[in-house]
Amino acid sequence: MKIGIDLRSVDNSFGGGIANYAASLCDNLQKIDQKNQYIFFNSGLGKDYNIPNKVLNTSLRFFNYPKLDKKIGGVDIFFSPNILFQSLSPDCKHVICCHDLSFLLFPEFLSMKRRIWHHLVQAKKLYQEADKIIAVSKNTKQDLINELNIPEEKIKVIYSGINPASDIDPEDIKKIKNKHNISDNFIFTLSVIEPRKNIESLIQVYNKIDPEADLVVAGRKGWKSQIIKTDKIKVLENISEKEKQALYQACQVFVFPSFYEGFGFPPLEAMAAGAPVIASANSSLSEICADKALLIDPYNLEEIEIALKEMLKDNSQYKNMNLNKEFNWEKTARETLELFESLV
Repeated sequence: MKIGIDLRSVDNSFGGGIANYAASLCDNLQKIDQKNQYIFFNSGLGKDYNIPNKVLNTSLRFFNYPKLDKKIGGVDIFFSPNILFQSLSPDCKHVICCHDLSFLLFPEFLSMKRRIWHHLVQAKKLYQEADKIIAVSKNTKQDLINELNIPEEKIKVIYSGINPASDIDPEDIKKIKNKHNISDNFIFTLSVIEPRKNIESLIQVYNKIDPEADLVVAGRKGWKSQIIKTDKIKVLENISEKEKQALYQACQVFVFPSFYEGFGFPPLEAMAAGAPVIASANSSLSEICADKALLIDPYNLEEIEIALKEMLKDNSQYKNMNLNKEFNWEKTARETLELFESLV
C-alpha cells in the first residue's frame, strides 16, 4: 500500500501542536511499519513540481488542479494531518485529522485573516467529503457530529501522543532561570499568546493575589498578543525545547486556562514532566486531564484564584502523574496505521 502524507502543516503558519502532531506521527509510523510505502511532501510538491505555495493553493481552490495524489506518483491513501487546500482523484482514499472546530464554535477568537482562510479552504467540505476522519479527542468527535452532521462511523478517536519528558540537570535549570531572571518559585503557562488561551484572566488573578512567585508566560505571539511585562511577569518567546522542559520541571504550578481546545498538548507535557497542573474544565481538557489536574471554569476569575492559591499552598496531590500508557506516539501511530489498513 502506498500512503501519501501532506507535511505542509509542519512548516507553515500553523506551527505549534499541529506541526508537532504531523512530525511526531510520521516519525513513529516509519518506525513501526516496514510493509507499506510512505510518500511525504511539503511546499512546492518537491523538486519535480516546484510550484510556489500561493500559486498551488489558488490552483487547488479555484481549478481543482493538480490532483495531489497523482503528482506524488499515485497513492492508495492520502493523509492530511490538518485541513489545507486539497484536490484528489476519486479513486484515492482521503483520511484527514481534525484537531478542533474553533473556527466554527469560536470565530471571535480568530483574526479576520484566519476566518477568510478557513472560508477559502472549505474546511466543512473537506471534513464532509473525507473517507475517514481522525478526531484527536472524544470532544472533537462530538463537535464534528453536532456541527457538521458527520456520521459517527466515519470518525475514529485517536489521542495524540506526547514526547517523553527530558530530565534536565538542576544546574542547567538554575542557569535557565538566571538567564531569564526568574525567581526560585514561579507559576508557568505556555501557549500561543492569543485571546482563546485566556492568559489575560490568569494575569488579572495573578495581579490580584500578588504572590511572591513570578509568572512566566512562554509562547509565540499570535493575534492580539498584548501582555505587559513587569519585574514579576516574564514573557518569553521562542524558548528552546530544553528551556521548556526545565520550566515544566521547576515551576510550582502550570496553568492552562484556555476557553477551548481540541486536544491540549501543554498541560499533558507539563504533567509528564512532573508539574502540578490547573486546566480548564471544558472542551477536550476535562477529558484528557480528568482527575490528574485541578480543573477550573476559565470564565470564573474567583475559581481561578481559589485554585491558584490552593496549588501555591500545597500541590503534592497533582505532582508526578504517569501518562505513558495513555498518550504516547507509538500507540497513536499504531491506531492510525490500523485505520489506514481498514480502507484497502
